[in-house]
Amino acid sequence: MSTQLPIKQPTRSSSLARRPMLAATLAMACWVALAMEMSAQGTAFTYQGRLADNARPANGSYDLAFSLFPSASGGSRIGAVLSFPSTPVTNGLFSLSLDFGQGSFNGQDRWIELAVRTNGAAAFSTLSPRRQVLPSPQSVYAGTAANAQAVPAAGVSGVLSLANLPPLAAD
Repeated sequence: MSTQLPIKQPTRSSSLARRPMLAATLAMACWVALAMEMSAQGTAFTYQGRLADNARPANGSYDLAFSLFPSASGGSRIGAVLSFPSTPVTNGLFSLSLDFGQGSFNGQDRWIELAVRTNGAAAFSTLSPRRQVLPSPQSVYAGTAANAQAVPAAGVSGVLSLANLPPLAAD
């Protein structure tokens, strides 16, 4: 005589009982993923420049130094000087990745000052005028980000409806 053990089928009530926990878990996972995505953006940006030597496109290796300032002239340097020794320049063109660090771009106007010397020369020559940093690198700090830093937890609300959740898989 053989005995069969009953197979327990998931009931609708047991599935429904787990949905609030699933909703909370899914909401937390989305929040963590969103927070990770927001912090994933770095502060580096590409700077493409054109360099002339005696009114002709420069060619060769040059030492370049970049500084960030809050104004077109004068003002105190923001952050460290970024140095790029032996930068290749071809037909007057070069491209570098600049990263002045977190907090350098806070939504206020910024200008880049470039100093250059032939590879290994004693002194740098500061080029003039400074170049204004336009919106692409400034997007690291969106104009509304200052407001977002001050939103209290009580100011965040909403409901995740069950219709927006995927169906539960069978146990």
